[in-house]
Amino acid sequence: GGQGAAVASASFGFLGESVEETSITCERGRIVIKNPSHCPTRLEVHRKTGERGEFEVDGFEFPLPADPPEVKESGGYYYPNSLGLAYEAAAVARCLERGETETPQWTRGMAEATVGVLERYREQIGMETPAGMD
Repeated sequence: GGQGAAVASASFGFLGESVEETSITCERGRIVIKNPSHCPTRLEVHRKTGERGEFEVDGFEFPLPADPPEVKESGGYYYPNSLGLAYEAAAVARCLERGETETPQWTRGMAEATVGVLERYREQIGMETPAGMD
């Protein structure tokens, strides 16, 4: 395709357990963000090296710190790697200290655009907004 040509595919569910990986593909290869994609610690870069299906793969690790004892004693997290969300909480704290209402990494406009996409998707599939979440 030409400049600006793109195809996207997304799949998610609320009741089932999916692979939880994100794959970004282009003509030179792909990036695979490994599970759990809500808070990943690993990714792979697949670079095309020749014929169809021939790739060089580089892996990258971004380990999280160990869970504090309080988390372990309480039974841990419901979602894996939730300790990684501490980075988001730290960013919010920095913004609040400076009197800012949004982070430069994730603006209110970006958040509103994401909510709009999800709302349009739910409308298209006929999913009603759960009670108390509207």
